[in-house]
Amino acid sequence: MDMAQHLPAPGGRDRIRIDGEAGDIEAVLSAPRDRAARGALLVCHPHPLYGGTMDNKVVTTLAAAAHDAGMAALRFNFRGVGHSAGGHDEGRGEARDCVRVAQWLRDRLDGAPLALAGFSFGGYVALAAQAQIAPAALITVAPATRYFAGEWPQWPTCPWLCIHAKDDDVVPIEATQADLQAATPAPQWSVSEHGGHFFHGQLQAVRAPARACLEGLGTA
Repeated sequence: MDMAQHLPAPGGRDRIRIDGEAGDIEAVLSAPRDRAARGALLVCHPHPLYGGTMDNKVVTTLAAAAHDAGMAALRFNFRGVGHSAGGHDEGRGEARDCVRVAQWLRDRLDGAPLALAGFSFGGYVALAAQAQIAPAALITVAPATRYFAGEWPQWPTCPWLCIHAKDDDVVPIEATQADLQAATPAPQWSVSEHGGHFFHGQLQAVRAPARACLEGLGTA
């Protein structure tokens, strides 16, 4: 399989539908502007019941970081969001959909690296799905770990970056650090002083470390 035949041309962006457990999953697959993609990043968005979509600015910033690192990016809407079928399933169905979307993307990568990322509720979904996906790297931005309620999945074994703002008043950093302190191996942390949960005026605090993490991936 030639990966170039299955990903958009440099600078391209395709709006697609992927067959999901509850019906169509709406997604956008985009490529870096100036070169052929050397892999891809799959990005999960924040809580759909609080306005989260694949067009959230932190999600699109993660996609931009992937492009900076020479990788394609696939963002998708959870169940019941935009044109994705179904309804909110408190993370369970969303995690299964994430696995399905990852497989769809991996089938088109011809062995190139597949990385996984998620913001807030999407960080929880990415953590819940990562053991089945086995990504080349995991990036969680202010992950809403409280949704695990003590029932943790297998810890990631791939390189794992956790990005957080100290002044996050939605997902307090102290709670995230407490929830992840037992992780083995431990995640790498990138902590910004300001920006709050949504990194208002501080999106570079997401983009720069995410780019560095993805640039460190080889071409499998």
